[in-house]
Amino acid sequence: MAQIINSTNLGEVWSPCAEEVEAFSQNGWLISPIFLPSELLDLAWTAIERFVEEPPSAEIAPAINLTDLRHREGAAFDHLGYLSLQVEAVRKLVAFPLLAAAAARLAGAQGIRLFHDRLIVKPPESEEASTVGWHTDRAYWLTCTSTQMLTAWIPFQDIEPEMGPLMVVGGSHRWPETEHMATSHRSDMDQLLVEAGAAPWDGRPEPMVLRRGQVSFHHCMALHGSLPNRGNRPRAALAVHLQPSENRYRLVNRPDGRRLGHTNDLLCRTTAEGLPDYADPAVFPLLWASDE
Repeated sequence: MAQIINSTNLGEVWSPCAEEVEAFSQNGWLISPIFLPSELLDLAWTAIERFVEEPPSAEIAPAINLTDLRHREGAAFDHLGYLSLQVEAVRKLVAFPLLAAAAARLAGAQGIRLFHDRLIVKPPESEEASTVGWHTDRAYWLTCTSTQMLTAWIPFQDIEPEMGPLMVVGGSHRWPETEHMATSHRSDMDQLLVEAGAAPWDGRPEPMVLRRGQVSFHHCMALHGSLPNRGNRPRAALAVHLQPSENRYRLVNRPDGRRLGHTNDLLCRTTAEGLPDYADPAVFPLLWASDE
């Protein structure tokens, strides 16, 4: 049973209990009770609406322009990264202490740092191109030493089944073939399951059907994706990617010998060895640390 310490009209004060931690360990995902304050979500969304009409800051624009997608410019949906580095109200949402504390408990970590965040907005009655194929976050984070990273998925409205909610394949974080699944751009979902080593898996993906103020967490090795939004209103959520505080950069080369990289590497400071510093507090702030 969830550890609900206190209740207010803004949400619950929540920490995952032992049973929930075990469920996350077995399934690779967990849905929280409502615990994010409504006011925090309201302020963040209002600020995001203002932000999308403005150009990004000059300091961060060259890097985020590599990955941002905007529906009004022809993309199937809006896909905007690093908002917490550019919008104060989003930064406050990402830094909400109970969010990082819950992530640390699920990851078994002594501390949690931000890795990066991304806003994903699927328009209503969206097209098939808005399908996000089965993939793992780990496949995009191979330069990280930690395999216990996780994502907190925060909706800005109630997520109904017809809205193309995030789906997670339960238990897939324990499959041996998912680390290579950098396949979010594909829509052939059945074939992707085969490539991930699912056969003869006969389960059903779990849709993250959430109320506003709830959060779903998923393990970095868990297969997840989503289908088009068939509802009549936009589906907007902030994916907050989180790293245990002990995570560090590791040098990884592609099969052709070229160095593998991440957009984060363009934003953060470097170490004495000239490598990206995934503990740079300006880009990867410490969101929670154990008193121990």
